[in-house]
Amino acid sequence: MKELLGDKEIDVYSLARLQPGMDKEQIFTNLKTLKEEGLFREVGASELSASTLDIMQKVSRFTTSFNRQITYSPPRSSPFR
Repeated sequence: MKELLGDKEIDVYSLARLQPGMDKEQIFTNLKTLKEEGLFREVGASELSASTLDIMQKVSRFTTSFNRQITYSPPRSSPFR
């Protein structure tokens, strides 16, 4: 990653919609390491559950920016499906 960025830094690394079954603690530990290495300044979060955000804070103590989004899935009987 450092080879791609050179001496530049990403302002916000935005994390969104983790797949079920992913090791969340490992993901946040890796992000913490990359942040400590200076690859980005802050971590953003979008479409994460409250329990996932709790794990993120426990593992990394990130100061996060949140993108408030609502995902809507119409009922199966909806004409929009």
